[in-house]
Amino acid sequence: MNQSAPRRLDRVLELIRENTLRAAENNFINITGLTASGLASAANLDRTNVSRELNRLYRQGLVIKCLGKPTLFLHREALATSFPRVFFPSTIPCGERLEDYLASQNAIQISNERPADSLESMIGSSGSMKRAVQQAKAAVLYPPHGIHTLITGKEGIGKLCFSKAMYAYAKKCGRLSPDGKFVLLNCQDFSKSPHLLMAQIFGYSKNFLPGAEKGKQGLIEQAKGGILCLNGVHRLSAKVQELLTTLIEKNTFCRMGEASMVREGEAMIIATTTEPAGSPSIERFVRNMPMLIPLPDLANRGPAELLEHLTLLFGRESRRLQLPLRIHQDVLSCLLHASYPGQIGELKSCVKGICSLAYLEYLTGSHASSSVEISYHHLPCTVTATPLPREEKVLQIQKLLSCLQGAYVTFTPEGQPELPIYQDVAPEDFLGYPKLPISSEPLKISDVGGYINRCVNRMRITQSHSMEQLRASFPDFLCQAVDRVLEASPNYKRALENPRLYYGLLLHLHNVLKRQDTCIPNSSSPPSLNDIRRAYPKEYAEARKLKALLEESGGKPLPDSELCFITMYLYLSVNWTANGNVHFIAIFHGQGVSSGIASFLNNAVQLPLVHSIDLTPSVTLEQVLEQAAAITRSSDHNAGLIIFTDMSPFTDLHHHLNQLTGIRTEHIAGASMPLMLHMVEKSAYKHCSLIELMSEASGDETTAPSQSCAVTTSFLNRIIHEVLSPSLTFLNPGKAADTLLNVLNKILSELYLSYSDEIALKFIFHSAHMLERVIKGEPLKYSHLKAFINQHSALMGILERHLVYAEEVFGVSVPAPEKAYICEIFLPFIEEKPSKAPARS
Repeated sequence: MNQSAPRRLDRVLELIRENTLRAAENNFINITGLTASGLASAANLDRTNVSRELNRLYRQGLVIKCLGKPTLFLHREALATSFPRVFFPSTIPCGERLEDYLASQNAIQISNERPADSLESMIGSSGSMKRAVQQAKAAVLYPPHGIHTLITGKEGIGKLCFSKAMYAYAKKCGRLSPDGKFVLLNCQDFSKSPHLLMAQIFGYSKNFLPGAEKGKQGLIEQAKGGILCLNGVHRLSAKVQELLTTLIEKNTFCRMGEASMVREGEAMIIATTTEPAGSPSIERFVRNMPMLIPLPDLANRGPAELLEHLTLLFGRESRRLQLPLRIHQDVLSCLLHASYPGQIGELKSCVKGICSLAYLEYLTGSHASSSVEISYHHLPCTVTATPLPREEKVLQIQKLLSCLQGAYVTFTPEGQPELPIYQDVAPEDFLGYPKLPISSEPLKISDVGGYINRCVNRMRITQSHSMEQLRASFPDFLCQAVDRVLEASPNYKRALENPRLYYGLLLHLHNVLKRQDTCIPNSSSPPSLNDIRRAYPKEYAEARKLKALLEESGGKPLPDSELCFITMYLYLSVNWTANGNVHFIAIFHGQGVSSGIASFLNNAVQLPLVHSIDLTPSVTLEQVLEQAAAITRSSDHNAGLIIFTDMSPFTDLHHHLNQLTGIRTEHIAGASMPLMLHMVEKSAYKHCSLIELMSEASGDETTAPSQSCAVTTSFLNRIIHEVLSPSLTFLNPGKAADTLLNVLNKILSELYLSYSDEIALKFIFHSAHMLERVIKGEPLKYSHLKAFINQHSALMGILERHLVYAEEVFGVSVPAPEKAYICEIFLPFIEEKPSKAPARS
């Protein structure tokens, strides 16, 4: 028996392999040989035994199971051989078809096989460059060797790159000989030596040049079967142009000094020039060249194509630096607003200069970061000194950028960029837009403050309880340790007087200590902790004191990761209870709009709290930045600033001012007049802090369009980027977040629970680090696991079903103890929901 089982297993596996290859050739029309019954009949074996072997092969990862009626079994390696660019999970669930995985193969092959310099993948090939690409293809494909072509366009527009793309297309289509070369001549190099230039192009006979003991082939002969590219033909002398015209018309030429011997030209000629078609200096070429291809100026190619160029260039610089480059959409907007008289060449220089300044700041700056941050102050004067465009162009660019998820775009050294558009955007709104990588918005201090504010605002119980009653809800040692640390500094002491802040910290720490009873503490320090320690040394020192007091009195170790929370809490508590009035800056497009809004709001509260910067047609970005910085540095703005603005490129101005001046600054885009009046009144009459004002702003919880497998709120995006990204070693943070959110949505649907940022944060953060532990082979243990599974078997079953997706994406198997910890995340929410769930349809 022990010897027959492997032989039977091998027979079944070989039969599956043969049937999988046969079915793949016929597009899986006949699937009889892929079912358990079909395999049993073909192998002349008992069906029960075949099913047993199939399950063994599935567990070993040798076959793929397609659930359904009937269930299919496919040979994994055979599928990979037949469809090398398609990913197949270990299990294809019911309701999903194998054809769905195969449908995208052709598109993937086309995109992967296109050379980077091909005509098809050229930026604007379906837009402003469509006509030029069609002409280029026609010129290349015309028998026998293509037709000679003149390419016109301003300096730096990419004429030489276009010529090389034509050569690549001709080679791909087999229109050139196998050894046909792309031979390039820069005519400017010989502009002062026409005699030498003619010898270089046409070749020369023996003794034609001084010291020439034998004749030599010219570039025309060297390019036989290929393409001769003459770059800058307007610099050729009239005599050379006349000889080239003969070659173009008759396809014949003579070497210099060999007038009696006529040779046939067997190369396609591509000539380029910066002169317009009507220029007298190229009149001969325009008249005699069969194909004239004018390349459009960069200014006439539209913001979408300009954004594609920026994407390509920033991606190249990221690969050069081997570091991620992160840039806000507003900075991209500034680059899209600017003009580039030097065309793509000037754009390349601009991007390289920006990246060099940002890289210098990355190397020498005091703020630790895992990526090179690009901001307003890295932009060159050619961009900042340009007057802001008309409102119509601003709206056009904003519409383009609004199709992208998240406020930040990240360019990474590896991977192909993809267009992160919202799923409910109409196709006509983004057709032809560039492929951009997605990045979550980085989490600044104010964003963490908003998060803590939302958390403590949920604790409505504190409004009706005294501080004594609050302390009675927690162990004495916890209250004493917190009181001792907070009372040590006048700044922190104010937090003791705020019930919500005080209760929020106590409740958080109490829950952390309770979890220590069942969870094994993680002794490793998260990478983000070092950044926080350097940025806030005083608060970090106090956090360590509190941690030591709690461990000394409570007897339970507190995870090092909690130092992040305590440090940020102490820093934010000072700003939460800051004295003074929050001020505002109104920045709106239109003559007198900003000053009019500021005048109205200041008159309403009888205080000069609102400043204004009018965005007129003559104002430049540099002027706006200087005015905003001057207002922010004013001595009476210690309580912070809020910027009201209508559109890009100023929705990220608050981050720039915060870094530049050190004064806390926030922004609200598209605020209505009632909201602005409400916030100014709260600052004037109730002295609300900056964090409290932002928590009441309707725009603070803006939700992105509904998606099934993408992070759905900008708040969650920012948290994931700042906290999750630095703490992961093996996983891509964006991919992990999207995958886990997909799993979470399915679990919530089956549990009849509503989505919330709170449960999403807990699930994504815990599960991402759980996956890393499993990858490293260091999963946690769980005490009394069997009892927990027996008590919560239904929840474990739901979780197990939906975690399969994450397991297959990351190629791991999550053990039961780790699943138990994940189940604990949902238990409090299940207990809070109504006892009777609606019937499933």
